[in-house]
Amino acid sequence: MDTTDVTFEAWMASFRPWVRARASQWRGVPGLDRTDVEQAAWLGLVEALQQYRPDRGPFEPWAHGAMQRRIKDAVKGARRVKHRFVSEASALVDDAGHERFSDRAADPLDVVVQQDHVRQFTRFLIQTLRPLELAVLRAMIRGLAGQAVAQSVGMTAKAVDNAQQRLRRKAWTLWCETSCPTE
Repeated sequence: MDTTDVTFEAWMASFRPWVRARASQWRGVPGLDRTDVEQAAWLGLVEALQQYRPDRGPFEPWAHGAMQRRIKDAVKGARRVKHRFVSEASALVDDAGHERFSDRAADPLDVVVQQDHVRQFTRFLIQTLRPLELAVLRAMIRGLAGQAVAQSVGMTAKAVDNAQQRLRRKAWTLWCETSCPTE
């Protein structure tokens, strides 16, 4: 480990209480867990360090403002309609890494019905997707993201982003049509 690594680690250790204090104010936001909020706070702190000038006043309020802006952006992003499908999902593990549903024994009939429902949903979804949306979905299933998806399907990043938004909207609508109880 060279001196740059040691200095960086010391810097992170000195600011960790700040980051955690700012992040702790934003608990319970659907679609954001503690680590997401802390990451946004770290990004705000780095941004504050890069842009700070002593003639602007003390560093602490400057850094606090930058961290709060980044956290608020993350909260807004998590609340967007396009993220609703993920934001409203239930986590399979808790913060300590323990399985949340391990104490329940699955009824084999329920498992078969659920698998059949997922197959039917997938079949309907694939039938409603345009070719670009289907290509984007396949690239995402392979684990690609962002620019890698765009390169994989031979389209611009903006075209892929639009296709992903349409894909999420169609998936959410179809899921609600096939899964949500009606009155």
